[in-house]
Formats: sequence, C-alpha cells, structure tokens
Amino acid sequence: MVAVTYTVAFHEVEARPVEVLCAVAPGLPSFQIFGLANKAVSEARERVRAALDALSIALPSKRITVNLSPADMPKEGSHFDLPIAVALLCALGMIPQEEIGACVFMGELALGGGLLQVAGCLPAVLHHLTGQNLLEPAQPGEVTGGQSAKDLSDVKGQERAKRALEIAGARRHHMLMVGPPGSGKSMLAAHLPGLLPPLSQGEALETSMIHSLVGLLDEGRISRERLFREPHTTASMAAIIGGGRSAKPGEISLAHNGVLFMDEFPEFPRHVLETLRQPIETGEVMVARANTHVKYPSRFMLIAAAKPCRCGYLSDPARACARAPDCGADYLGRIPGLLLNRFDLRVDVTPVAYSDLKLPCDSAPSAEVPKCRCASPRLVHGNPSDMPKFRAVWSMQMRREPCCRHLQHPTQMAKRF
Repeated sequence: MVAVTYTVAFHEVEARPVEVLCAVAPGLPSFQIFGLANKAVSEARERVRAALDALSIALPSKRITVNLSPADMPKEGSHFDLPIAVALLCALGMIPQEEIGACVFMGELALGGGLLQVAGCLPAVLHHLTGQNLLEPAQPGEVTGGQSAKDLSDVKGQERAKRALEIAGARRHHMLMVGPPGSGKSMLAAHLPGLLPPLSQGEALETSMIHSLVGLLDEGRISRERLFREPHTTASMAAIIGGGRSAKPGEISLAHNGVLFMDEFPEFPRHVLETLRQPIETGEVMVARANTHVKYPSRFMLIAAAKPCRCGYLSDPARACARAPDCGADYLGRIPGLLLNRFDLRVDVTPVAYSDLKLPCDSAPSAEVPKCRCASPRLVHGNPSDMPKFRAVWSMQMRREPCCRHLQHPTQMAKRF
C-alpha cells in the first residue's frame, strides 16, 4: 500500500507543496528516503523509528521506501519528521487515508514520541490562506504591540544628533555618525526605533515571514515593533548579506522594515561594505549559490557609526596621535566612496560635558516626536529604495519652484541643527 501525506518545502519566503509517499513492500528490512533530501531530512528515519518505538509501535521487517515529490526540488529541515511518520502509519493501516488527505503536516519528532517546534510555519500558513494547500483550522495567534522600550527623552545632551535622528526617521534617511568613543553614538542609534511608527499589518507579516524561516519568532508571536539589528564587525559576508549552504537570510534581511546599526563602520571588511550598495538601492538582495538563487527583501534603514580616526581622538590635540590629521583621512577612507554617497545625513557627535548631565532633558518623548516634528509633507514615511528618486525630485523642485529655494537638503538640515 502507498500512503500520501502533504507538507511544504521552503524556497525564499515561499512555501511549496510537497507530497510524502510511503510504500511498505516485502523485501530485506530497510528504511530509505528519496527526493533530494539533505542530511537533516535523511536523519528523520532514525527519529521516526525511535519515536514509534517509544509509542510501542514496532516497524515490520519489510522494505520501507519514502519519496518526497517533486523529487528534483531540494528538501531541508526537520519538519519532515511528522509527515513521514504519519505516512508510514497510514501505509501500515493504522491511520485511514481519508482522514489525512486534506492536512499539511509539519513537526520535528522527539525520541520520546513528542513534537518539537520547527521554523517556517508562517509561510506555510500563508500558503494555506491563499488556497494553494488547505490546513486544518488553527487557534488565533497573538500580535504584540510596537512600543519601543527606549525613549529619546531619556537621552541628555546631543540635541543636534537627536534632531538629526528625527529627520532621518521621518523619511528613512541613511545616517552616518562620526564622533570619539563614549560620545553616545550607539545609545542614540538604539533609541531610533522608538521614533518610527509601528509596522503596518503587511510589514509585520512580511518581516515575520523572514524571521520564521530562521526560527526567530518568539513563541509564534507577530510583533509590530521596528527591528533593530546590530551585527559585529567580525561578521562575514554570509552573515550580513545572507548565504551559507542553505542560502539563509542575512542581517540586512532580518532588519527588513527596521534599523540596521553598524558600529565601527570602517572596521567591517571592505568587500562586505561594497555589497551593501545594491540592497540599499533596490530594497532586495539576491543570494546566489551553485544549486539555488534566492531573493530576500531588504528594505532597511542603515545607521552607521565611526570614530574620526583609529584612536578616536582626532579633534582633541592633547590626546591625538602623531599622525593627525592624516590618520583620520586614512581611517575614514576605508569606507567605499560609492557607499558613502548613500548616506543622506552625516552628523558629528561630540562628547557631552559632565556638567550637562545634571541639566533637565528638554526632548519630547519618542511617541510625540513623529506628530510634532516629523510631519513635514516633504519628509513623509517611505521606503529607503525611493531615496534616489527623492533626491532627484528635490533637485527639480529647487530649480523650478522659487518658493522652495529657502529649503535645505536633509544633509544641510542636520548640520544646521
């Protein structure tokens, strides 16, 4: 008897249907899985055997063959355990075929017979909602709020840098902060998500689909809070852009619709920085491997921080090194010029005096900033991929409309504040 169950395989953020066919026939005892399965799928036979044994179900001394169709599509992940086990039980006559024909199974089997959580359930649910493959009705999940825990009113001093953050958040401008160590660049960047509005329903779903592929959803919850990703300078190109053997999304895709903060920007490898140009312009990245080409969305807001020189004290004559000011030009010269042109704002962040820390903070709370300061019709919320077009429209307006000549480019606006 040949039994059939259904599951999904993931390509990019899309769930493609897969038929799991199981046949039990006379012959030498064996358990084989076919259909371009990777190591995790091939190991399912041992997990299925142990789980069924824990449930006091003995496999017959026959030839067991499992085929994952279509056979020419790569299959990876531990979520194939449950559909293989159900198909096997159906082939043994323990489960009627008509009761499982309209179900899609996903789950990893524990050796004791229990089910473990797997990544990628959200794309499979969307596959069901589009009518391509129906699932059994599920209980509604939870959507958490989008209020950031960090508020800009907690930051004392740095009024010009905070005003630049408001301008950057209003139109999703990419921003570069340059200042000595301890001036508060990382702290300012961490408060930026509180200035941004919560994710819309479409943005939250799109972002959660990417996080579901890598298992980052917290107990299956969908959050409407803007993501803040902060990769280390030692991160590889595959970690930043995406890749690996299974072409997983990188930090620029995990920061989709959120903020990507890169501290010590010149310390990143140059070839990694060079690859950021195309995702910034197009809002998506293509991860190409020998056996697959995967496209992930990557519309993020890039916030970079750098020291003025390698030691960081170029502006302080008492602490600057002997190579000043040439050391500053050499250090910031590590940033590719074409990538440097993608930053719409550059802000010099100076240290805050100790006496200023005792002064009361006069900044508005983050929840009020978009309403009172970032509501300009020329600085509306939009996608970073629209920035080249925005700059072109700005230049055309400056030439055609005399009344607009008193306006300044966002870069000049940041310097003014």
